[in-house]
Amino acid sequence: MVTVDDEGNCLDGASPEQAAALLTEWGADAIGVNCSTGPTTVLTAIEAMRRASPLPLAAMPNAGLPRAVEGRNIYLISPEYMASFARKAIAAGVQIVGGCCGTTPNHIRAMRSAMRAIDAQALVESSGASPALNRETPPAPLGARSRVGALIAEAVS
Repeated sequence: MVTVDDEGNCLDGASPEQAAALLTEWGADAIGVNCSTGPTTVLTAIEAMRRASPLPLAAMPNAGLPRAVEGRNIYLISPEYMASFARKAIAAGVQIVGGCCGTTPNHIRAMRSAMRAIDAQALVESSGASPALNRETPPAPLGARSRVGALIAEAVS
């Protein structure tokens, strides 16, 4: 794992491509980016690493840079934003998704939910089945829908 700065370079000045090539050459089993300045920077670096190595990728950004608020460090990236990152990271070829500093259980739950949705879509696509939402389901008879429906059905019959 490497960490990148705002410009997307490793802290020693190497590009993500250079880091990926070296880590691959040195026998790494997987490569990736963690912490850094947040999800956007990590995603950009991961995309560059993918072009330079066939190894499995890991992406674990922090929840943004902390802000000091009333004596506490607060990370401002929301769980929903991290879920969006998880979807984009998987689309970029990442196999290991997680979080670093500031990542809470709520962030992880949102990311996992996004990944479950991707898994479900892949299952539907691979099975060739139509999603249940696309199937026609006949509505219940008006009289069975509600008390008002029953009164209307009785009045028109």
